[in-house]
Amino acid sequence: MWKREVKGGAPSTLRDNEALLREPGTPFKRGGGVSEGRIMKRFGDQPIETVTAREVSAFLRQLDRSGMPPRNVNKHRALLHAIFAYATREDTHGLAANPVSGTDTRYEPPATPLDHYEVDEVEALARVCEQGGHRGARNYRGRSVEESEAELAARTAEDQQDAAFFRVLFFSGLRLGEALALRWRHVMFLPDLTGAVIDVRRAVSAGVEKEPKGRRPRQVPLPAPPPKPSPASASAPSSPPPTTTSSATASAAASTPQPSAAAPSAPPQPPASAPSSSTASATPPAPSSPARCRS
Repeated sequence: MWKREVKGGAPSTLRDNEALLREPGTPFKRGGGVSEGRIMKRFGDQPIETVTAREVSAFLRQLDRSGMPPRNVNKHRALLHAIFAYATREDTHGLAANPVSGTDTRYEPPATPLDHYEVDEVEALARVCEQGGHRGARNYRGRSVEESEAELAARTAEDQQDAAFFRVLFFSGLRLGEALALRWRHVMFLPDLTGAVIDVRRAVSAGVEKEPKGRRPRQVPLPAPPPKPSPASASAPSSPPPTTTSSATASAAASTPQPSAAAPSAPPQPPASAPSSSTASATPPAPSSPARCRS
């Protein structure tokens, strides 16, 4: 209650805390499992002023021996620390000290380096969304479900929206909750339409819209996505290089003098095949020099 109404905790954090403080045997909302209720099972019936640091340390070591990851053990410890910190206040229980402060935080190994996606990989994922490949097969008890034209049109529009959503996530780096709260009024396009700026002011946490993390808005640049290849250009075979003489080669040939009349009557050497336009544009024209014939 205090953390929700006074401190304004994030809904996702409050949800996690409530899950850790469930009574043993509380059924999950989904599935047939039940909560183990470790904290309430160990300390729920014990007077708060009698809990010692030795008992908290023994509880954390028990979590270690059960195979719980260090990150989850630290979550239990952090929640217990917050509970007893609240109990040390003069306006609550006035405990002399926080017994959790004398326990150790578990070492968490460094996170695995992120494997960033390349642009072509992002576009491949977006194309799968556009085609509806990210959806599961619609069936009822093993039989396929027939959909009306209106349902198919709605699903197609949703697939296009999902593809755009993936592109925004990948190219902007927004958190998922921030992207879910994104509205058109938060997007400012650049004058030359080479990109946009996203004004991040809201986020969704545990289904509740609130301020973003840190309660500070920020602006995130978003580049324009790469152009999509047209179907015609993707399916067209590659054309051979042109054999016509480029403008640079033609000007060089025009500036070259013709053989004189006293030259031998042997026919001149035929010109080599002309380079393509892309090669000719990068090659300077040949210098103007007297032509030479084969002897």
